[in-house]
Amino acid sequence: MFPETFPIASNLSISCFVSENARNAAQNSWWLDEGTIILKTFNSKRIRQVIRYRPFHDDGYPRMCLLDRAKAFLTALVEFGGHESPESLSPEQMVGKIFLHSTTPFRPVQCDWSPTPACSQDAQPIAEAIEVQSHYHFKIIPFAEIVRVYLGYNTDATDWILKQHSVLCETITQHLRHHPEQISLYTEVEKVQFNFHSAIFWIPLIEILSRSYKPKARLPTEL
Repeated sequence: MFPETFPIASNLSISCFVSENARNAAQNSWWLDEGTIILKTFNSKRIRQVIRYRPFHDDGYPRMCLLDRAKAFLTALVEFGGHESPESLSPEQMVGKIFLHSTTPFRPVQCDWSPTPACSQDAQPIAEAIEVQSHYHFKIIPFAEIVRVYLGYNTDATDWILKQHSVLCETITQHLRHHPEQISLYTEVEKVQFNFHSAIFWIPLIEILSRSYKPKARLPTEL
């Protein structure tokens, strides 16, 4: 059956985590059969868990399965958990409500940290600020999305997190291009941050620095 919790390896990036589990999923996708069986039962709690965790390649599959169920059962499934009676609703509307009550929407938040020329010359607070930002973005991912990543799927939430990672890297890159005198500071930031073992974002500043301030090597399109 689907577990309530999954252990998350704190020292793996999401991208590595997805690719590794995708390889494992190709060899052992027991949850596809398990989820299909549950959708045909009368266990309302388990059915809602399958809808929440979305263990299928096709997100529309659970919806299609529910539309094949009797209207009386859909009514009971909507009412499960104390929701009002849906007697006047069509099967499609009831299934829509079941999905609404069973899932947690992801509300993306943009990265709002940026370096400034007048920022602290101490690497520790800068690294801590980046760490706080990375953990904040990780914590807003709905748990069901992490389960889906664990099963080897990409999700909008994880794609957004990786996008924010790229934005943060590019922000630091542009900052160092305009303020090369701070390269040594951010090299120290990298060393401090590496010791944090960040759950999602470990900003690879050495790589950033290697391509951020090379005026003699820039292409004409980069000038």
